[in-house]
Amino acid sequence: MGRHIVRRLRAAGAEVSVLVRAGSDRSVLPADVRRVTGELGARGAVPAQLRDSLGNADAVIHCAARLFASDWREYLRDNSLGAEHLATMIAAHGRNVQRVIMLSSLAAAGPCGDVPGIAEASPPAPVSAYGWSKLMAEWAMEKHVRDDRLTILRPPIVYGPEDKALAPLFGLAARGLVLQAGRGETPYSFLYVEDLVDAALLCLYAPRAAGTYHLEDGRPSSLREFGEIIARAVGRHPRRVVLPHALIRLAAQGSAFAARRLPGRFFPLTPDKALEGRQKGWLADGAKFRREFSFTATTALEQGVAATLRWRENTKKN
Repeated sequence: MGRHIVRRLRAAGAEVSVLVRAGSDRSVLPADVRRVTGELGARGAVPAQLRDSLGNADAVIHCAARLFASDWREYLRDNSLGAEHLATMIAAHGRNVQRVIMLSSLAAAGPCGDVPGIAEASPPAPVSAYGWSKLMAEWAMEKHVRDDRLTILRPPIVYGPEDKALAPLFGLAARGLVLQAGRGETPYSFLYVEDLVDAALLCLYAPRAAGTYHLEDGRPSSLREFGEIIARAVGRHPRRVVLPHALIRLAAQGSAFAARRLPGRFFPLTPDKALEGRQKGWLADGAKFRREFSFTATTALEQGVAATLRWRENTKKN
């Protein structure tokens, strides 16, 4: 997510400083951005250069997050405490900061299977450790950043080029295999990555962009339909494979065990994600954001999938 935002900001002429982890691939960032190496989750690993960058910044976009973890403590450290550390640094050193945009998650609001989806006025009801960590991150930002400067965006499933989270789904669907969790159809909201960037930049420049907003592309769908769109886009006949939730839970436990034995490896199926997948749905109601910002997500699922497949193909060639 961050690399997409950075590229758009640089294209608009903004001077950008980026906080990157020590092991991050820096080649994906424009050469003329300032790189600050460090970690938000561990207070001792927050570099002094970040304080300097905050002192010269007009705005902060916080999009760092841990999406997958085998232990809830990792979510707490990287998402909740990371946001707490950043928020306190903004309060102490961000003397010129006029806008803080936090990219949270629909997981912080909780599940909803009924159209039009969960709205911002609904009390938050996270069901996963990830969702709770993102909600706690929101609370940390709200505690330290002035209300009129803070915008919290809660996107649903975000997909597009350079995304790792849905790469296994793309790989299977490109072979014609479309996975469905359980026998019921679980509805989801989706949002293409560049549409999310559009929303974030709208908030960056809008004079009164403050509060919490849910985002979505206006088209409720499902992982089955998403997979079928991928399969058809590559000329495959989609074959649906129904996985019982009990089997998914067992596989997630095995994945968590492997993650503990093989640190640093990426395991997208975790017990926490399996728990989220057992909910009745993940639909967001983005009417408030559309109304206040005249925003329309311009990328249909078919278009976004096609763009992602082109990126995957180009990546293989290179």
